[in-house]
This record gives sequence, C-alpha cells and structure tokens, in this order.
Amino acid sequence: MIKARRIGHATFETPDLNRSLDYYTNVAGLVLNSKEKDRAFFASKIGPLVVQLERGQTARCKKLSFEVSLNADFSDMPTDQSGLTSTSTRTVIIEAATAATSTQ
Repeated sequence: MIKARRIGHATFETPDLNRSLDYYTNVAGLVLNSKEKDRAFFASKIGPLVVQLERGQTARCKKLSFEVSLNADFSDMPTDQSGLTSTSTRTVIIEAATAATSTQ
C-alpha cells in the first residue's frame, strides 16, 4: 500500500469563479498567487501552490496530487490505473473526471 504524506495540490472547477475566489481567500485563508481570465492559483501562507480554480460548467474536483515517500513502492499500485498518472517518484495525480465537489 502506498501511503500519502499529504495532499500536494488540487484543481477544482467552478461555474462562479468570483464566488470561489472570495471563499478561498476570506474563509479558507489562502493567498491569491495569480489570476487569469478563467482560472486562479492559490498558495498557503507558508508554502507553494495548493489550489487551482478553473471556470467550468459544474463544481467538481478535477485533479488531486498526493506527496508520497521517495522510496514508495509503486508496484503496489492496482493494475487498473485508469485516471492515475505519476509525474515523479514523489507525486501521484488523480484525475477525477466525474467526482463532484463543492467549493462552498
């Protein structure tokens, strides 16, 4: 079993980008790092990027990354890895194509 140390970052889609911007800065306490027309990037007050928001049709979690140990044994991963990609030996990204979530 691969044990996640922590969530690395998350990407959320939202139909109301401005409302979600308000939530992540004023309620969750994240710092707006940069903003483009249809997306925004947030960081924690002590660290790197943690949340990316993108304008979308529905509110949902699009991607999650987990930090794992440098010596994690990826041979323990299930053989059906649809939706999973490994970007390095430290980060596993899950693309949640249908997982619904709310930012509020």
